[in-house]
Amino acid sequence: MAVPAPVAAPVPVVATIDFDQKVQPFFASYCLRCHGPNRQAGRTRFDTKAGILARVKPGDAANSTLFKMISTTEDDGHMPPSNIQEQPTANEIAMVKQWINEGAKVSDSYPSGT
Repeated sequence: MAVPAPVAAPVPVVATIDFDQKVQPFFASYCLRCHGPNRQAGRTRFDTKAGILARVKPGDAANSTLFKMISTTEDDGHMPPSNIQEQPTANEIAMVKQWINEGAKVSDSYPSGT
């Protein structure tokens, strides 16, 4: 009688991050208050594709300004400031990191900006 071959453990599938469902709501919750159409603190905008891509290196979260700012300590310029804004969770920060590493695709329906 033949012994069945061992079955490899399943590899967890991590879904690609959808901009409209995950990233845009992140910006709405944590960024647009100070970096949106009415206010552009630090001349930074996250309400346009151009504004986002000015702070993101698609495929390289570690060298993207956006990821550095949301994952650093308060002493290193962390955003959003904890004294005025609820903070993103570790899962939300990991989601943004994954989105950037996947190429930081922004929906065609998002305003392009200049």
